[in-house]
Amino acid sequence: MGFNKILALLPLAALASAAHATPLRNDIYINAGLEWDTGLFRQFIPEYRIHVTTVSPSTPPATSIGGIVLVPGFGDSGHIFDKLADQLIANGQADEVFIVDMPSMRGPSTLDVATPDPRQRAYSTSSSGSSSSGGFLPPPTPTSLQQIGVGEYASILDRVLVSLHASHKLKTIAGHSIGGLAIQLLQDWLVGQSSDLLAKYGIQNTVLIASDLPGGISWLEQGYARQLISQQYLVDSKLDAIGKYVATPYTDFIALKFTSAGQIVPGAPDAIDAIAINKPEPYAAAANIAGLDPTGTTTNAVPRIGVHGGLWTNRNLKVVGLSADAFFQQSEVHTLATYLKPGLTETWIENPNAVHGAPYSAPELITPLF
Repeated sequence: MGFNKILALLPLAALASAAHATPLRNDIYINAGLEWDTGLFRQFIPEYRIHVTTVSPSTPPATSIGGIVLVPGFGDSGHIFDKLADQLIANGQADEVFIVDMPSMRGPSTLDVATPDPRQRAYSTSSSGSSSSGGFLPPPTPTSLQQIGVGEYASILDRVLVSLHASHKLKTIAGHSIGGLAIQLLQDWLVGQSSDLLAKYGIQNTVLIASDLPGGISWLEQGYARQLISQQYLVDSKLDAIGKYVATPYTDFIALKFTSAGQIVPGAPDAIDAIAINKPEPYAAAANIAGLDPTGTTTNAVPRIGVHGGLWTNRNLKVVGLSADAFFQQSEVHTLATYLKPGLTETWIENPNAVHGAPYSAPELITPLF
């Protein structure tokens, strides 16, 4: 899958490490949604919470510079950012780092998940990739984890950011893979309300790392992604509360995200660490990025979920590509950058270790983005 890229060997950037003690970690849970439309959840789970890991220095900085919010990608828990968060704090690049765990059938946010915000935009499936409706309509209420899509991720992220912004200074949000697409959908919704990430949450900077592409931008690996999601990696739990999900086996998880030129890169997770990182993805979210029927009742191809262009005009944005990424070509990253902010040049990390999972295996390549 995209393994025929020509890679150039460049030395890793040398980063000076600041003299900071071991960062502190804390777990917080944010009530991030409305009630589920199912008696099972109402009976056993009184509220629906999203897990957020906070990482901060042992001694607060003398001058506040703001916090960084990290949103993980497809099939990844927040642990994909553990090393990156530690480096950002050690380098003095943030007061706090907030790592959001999106819903899954396994992990800190298990079942304690959100339903869609009723204000969420009704996204178009037009081939142009733009929402055809300027209004905000309530989407169907999920009855299982299977039905959590990228639109719901955007809604969850809205509620998480509102909660964090109430008591923390936020400066940057970064999304990896599907997390980047969730941020795009959220910004699309906000701009439709004559707002944006800065106006609502105080977030000045957005960084999209190996982000999934919205509809309307050609994606070379889309057909292969459809095959993996609808066939090889598809699991049907046969449970009404969970439904179908997508689970990547360990060997493929490593091959697709931590392999460069046929070799596993330094820093890749071992089998034990991979258990913490590799999470099942709700089927609708997986279908959204590949252009499949998100209901799971068919394997029909549909246009991928789209956003308006120009969403970051006059706003701070970095669209980042990774040279050893098996999923996205530089031309695709360039197209995304110019679509979201006309005239923007993509940030391209050229390094043999710049694989899709680089936020975990090579965080030193990612910290200069902040």
